[in-house]
Amino acid sequence: GGIELDIERVILGSESLNDLSRRLSADMEFTEWAKLAKAKGARPIISILKMPHWLARNPSATKDALSDYPAFSVSLPRDYGLYERLVEVIVTHFNKRLGVNAAYVVWSEPDTVLIWEGTDRDYLTLYEHAARAVKRVDPDAWVGGPAVSEFTSPKQPSEKATRPGPFLQNILLEAGAKRLPLDFIVWHEFNTLPTSYRWKVETVREWLREAGYPSTIPLWVLEWNGWQHYDTSNPVYRWGSRERDTEVNASYVIATLASMHKAGIALHTFGTLEELDEGLFNSSSQFVGGFGALTRSYVVKATYNAFRMLGQLEGELTSAETEDPLLTVLASSVGERHAVLLSNFISTDQMIKEDRERVLKLVGVSGPFLRQHGLSRELVQGILTGTTPVDDPRVPTQVRPRLARLRDLLPPNLRIAQAAPARRTTPVRIKVRWEGLASGTWRLERFLIDSQHSNSFARRPEVEQRLRGLKTDVRNEVGQRLLQEGATEAQLRELQRLTDQGIRRSALAGELRRWADRAVELA
Repeated sequence: GGIELDIERVILGSESLNDLSRRLSADMEFTEWAKLAKAKGARPIISILKMPHWLARNPSATKDALSDYPAFSVSLPRDYGLYERLVEVIVTHFNKRLGVNAAYVVWSEPDTVLIWEGTDRDYLTLYEHAARAVKRVDPDAWVGGPAVSEFTSPKQPSEKATRPGPFLQNILLEAGAKRLPLDFIVWHEFNTLPTSYRWKVETVREWLREAGYPSTIPLWVLEWNGWQHYDTSNPVYRWGSRERDTEVNASYVIATLASMHKAGIALHTFGTLEELDEGLFNSSSQFVGGFGALTRSYVVKATYNAFRMLGQLEGELTSAETEDPLLTVLASSVGERHAVLLSNFISTDQMIKEDRERVLKLVGVSGPFLRQHGLSRELVQGILTGTTPVDDPRVPTQVRPRLARLRDLLPPNLRIAQAAPARRTTPVRIKVRWEGLASGTWRLERFLIDSQHSNSFARRPEVEQRLRGLKTDVRNEVGQRLLQEGATEAQLRELQRLTDQGIRRSALAGELRRWADRAVELA
């Protein structure tokens, strides 16, 4: 497994190379997480993300209205030699000073103008310098990218693209031509149809072969979650999506991870364990549709319980099959303990539509293309469902390879689209048949996540009330202890003000940081 550590606040807060090294050494939060990963046999994954002001080619501090990032943070470096030294400082800290086997992701979502102002070719240059620096410090350290926002996403806006097509494909082709180091490939996924991982893995392995890389390079999905309600005008939280607080996201997590496993995704990091955007929440509620599997006060969401259920699958996974396109089934056995996990995730129309459009665009089959070659909708539907052969005389020879590819990729989408509408309104009974189970008496334990079980969102008024009372009691008791230990009333008021604003402990300095750390110990 892996733990992704986002060190951008340390990079952005630095004032020089020496200051960056000092800040990395002083930040015990990242040190503790990296050491914990090493102890658990997991790999720390370090995102080398954002440009510090002292290294940015564009020094402007103007913030983007949507992302809230200052312009310098998404800028190209003014000096690539100095950028290599920045990377060396980071790799030296984790792989040499701490002795952890960290992997390094160069940037994040460079296909979007919000996070990378340069072109796709500018990113390739950045990657080349970063990869060179990583390998210079530790030849065995892994480096990869490009961590695009979505598998088929082109460079946005289009004037920043030096060639058409998916950003990921283009970067692989150009990196391969330069024979750049590439130990793994990364992309992000939000609100993706779970079954889509099959065609994405097949596609990226073909891109790797075309680029001259081994098709067996590990594929990682770092940052994924549900996102059914994308509305940046949301007054509570601009990146919020209400299903993330509910059982809907729990079922999505299980369906997605099962699909990743079956497709051959080597590693994933769910985004995120805890809420990270505290300063952007315009509500005191625990339930703001945030990315976390835990709320801002570490109340367990249904999503977290889904991961706990996955943890019940001990031993080896055993064969488990279903003919229902909306049902996910996983099973395991260890000794006399057998487990089966079922997830009834019903994909949204938007998920299905976007997946279909991406496949059609990838294969190069569009409405105008079909009309150009005289192909009716009924004929194509017959090919996709298997009732009409691809070599039907009505299909021109030159388009048969595309339709054959489409026939291989699209049927899961079509089956889900057919089954989903009825499932949204009509409950179904599920019959489980277990083959090879010894006769005798067995004890059955049932764990359930639904709208009323293992779901803190269902009890949110009670949760909110109890937390308010608990926070008041703890705050008063901790405050009294801090006063006894030498803190002043003014310091406590300032600490409370910053805490209410969502400022993290690690961002505080001096006496306030010391009292904040002590407050956590006492609480």
